Amino acid sequence: MGQAPRLLSELSRQELYAERRSQFAKWAGPCQLRFLGYPTLDAVLIPPGIGERFIARAVEKLSRLRSHPKLIVRSDGGPEKFDYPKLGNSLPLQAARKLSEELSNSGRAVILLEPTNRFTNNRTMNVACDFRGDTCTAAIEFLGPGFDVSDLTRGGITPQVTVVFHDFSRVTHCYPTILDTTVSIDMDGARDEERRLARLARIGSDILPKTGVQVEGDASEFATNWLRVHGYLSLWRPWTPTLRKRCLRHLFDDIFTLVSQAPSSWVGLGTSASDLGDGRSVYWDIINPACKWSIK
Repeated sequence: MGQAPRLLSELSRQELYAERRSQFAKWAGPCQLRFLGYPTLDAVLIPPGIGERFIARAVEKLSRLRSHPKLIVRSDGGPEKFDYPKLGNSLPLQAARKLSEELSNSGRAVILLEPTNRFTNNRTMNVACDFRGDTCTAAIEFLGPGFDVSDLTRGGITPQVTVVFHDFSRVTHCYPTILDTTVSIDMDGARDEERRLARLARIGSDILPKTGVQVEGDASEFATNWLRVHGYLSLWRPWTPTLRKRCLRHLFDDIFTLVSQAPSSWVGLGTSASDLGDGRSVYWDIINPACKWSIK
């Protein structure tokens, strides 16, 4: 890609096609998604060890796109160990640049993305697909307002809604019947309160400190007060999931496109998406679970 930062939105279809095979999955995934026509945040790749000048230009170019005062910083080291940096926060530009330099100098690729507010999501979704020959079973987990994808992928918070499409063809598009579709809803006052408390604990003990907020006293109580002071009340908003036939078919269409385009060597597929609560709905990644972790 040369030595000049290129935004995801600037890549041609031919370039997207090539970049979807990048060794850095957190860059390859958005390239594949955009190639297939899925909505993504705009982004820029910073290769490992590239130097401060390139990083400064990348930060300036992406932030100038829509006068963003912050950027999301993610990183990719190839197949990861379990103690890899857990990032994904929207940081002020100076902090994003400094962290990007540290990560790049440590030998990790950096992916900068347009900022989001992870406290005001309307809905988050995580998808795990298991391939068996030409068939696939897809389990889709949902959380409602105020949660984010990381709550499902690494936060240990259980989904409120789970949809499973069983044993459908990866080759021929055919909507699963009602007998091949399982819908589970796990929502009541006590269970949702458990999720809310777990989310508040994550925000207070992990998310806020990583954005430079000094947390004092009990982490959950601090997070509660901080969210309320800033007007981020999504976590307390009621949610009634929409599970009409049309919605399930649209969900299946999205998943079928992804699994039908997956490389033949993959034994499964993971992806995630968010309704950001500001009029944008985006997909984040496509990963091959077999290549997520290093065997070392």
